[in-house]
Amino acid sequence: MRFPRLLRCLSAAFAISLFSLPFAACGGGTSVAGGGGGATLTSVTLSPRTPSIGVNASQQFDVVANYSDNTHKDVTAQATWSSNSSAVDVSVPSGPGLALGKNLGSATVMATFQGMSDSTVVTVGSGDVTATGGCNPKVIPAMLNCPPIMDMTPAQNYLGFPGGLYDAGNTPPLDHDAAGVAAAAKIMPLDANGNASAGGTVVFLGIGMSNALLEFGDFATKVFGDSRVKQPPALAVLNGALPSVTACFWTVATDPTTTAKCGPKPNPNLTNNQYDRVRDTVLSPLGCGTGGVNPACFTEKQVEVLWLKDANARPELD
Repeated sequence: MRFPRLLRCLSAAFAISLFSLPFAACGGGTSVAGGGGGATLTSVTLSPRTPSIGVNASQQFDVVANYSDNTHKDVTAQATWSSNSSAVDVSVPSGPGLALGKNLGSATVMATFQGMSDSTVVTVGSGDVTATGGCNPKVIPAMLNCPPIMDMTPAQNYLGFPGGLYDAGNTPPLDHDAAGVAAAAKIMPLDANGNASAGGTVVFLGIGMSNALLEFGDFATKVFGDSRVKQPPALAVLNGALPSVTACFWTVATDPTTTAKCGPKPNPNLTNNQYDRVRDTVLSPLGCGTGGVNPACFTEKQVEVLWLKDANARPELD
């Protein structure tokens, strides 16, 4: 598989990987320019309010500055973030406003910008199954007792839909399994031009939003050092995900109207051209291939395995 030049908008989160990982909370935000002229800061607003997440799951928060001229500005990246409990960690390096559930319990997460603060309570649940039957994500604590879909038993369901990766649970159908094995057999080290080469590299690339950044990052740390997995330079595992880059932003790379289609940029570092960002900063970052602490350089023609997990920002059920 080659790194696709065109990635259309997606409506649901999913992942293509060597191993399966649980779903986590999705994030996304808004931004409206404000604070111009002589306007003064009147308050800040933190969202979402009172979310519930599981242990090792994440929640992306946004904070908006409100000004006296009735304008607003996203200051998520400029705010100072804090948590009053070890249940929630907001010091993770993957992006400002990203909270990670660490332990069972609750915590008050606070965002402060230019002396103004707002806070909300985050509840961290176990995610363990306490009863059979259906899981309703709108009901608490039932929501906290919903296991990952792939871990559901035949007696459990999500909104009436059976769990598992396949119709009959997590056991792949024989034809599906055979097709996967056949596809995997075609993966081989490639040179920069995409030609088979014993001295080449298989690039395994992850893209998506904050969920993918955290999950694929954790996956990457487990891959290297595992005796069952080929190590560099035969394999390169690169994380191209970015916080708040929701599905709509992975669109036609040259489309100048991406921001208009997707709404204001939720991340100040976000560009319209996600393909080029990944190519120029992840596959071939500045200074790559010069030795020392700099990484090796790769091309899009060497990308053969893709971990893709994304979603529309804050989808709602009817």
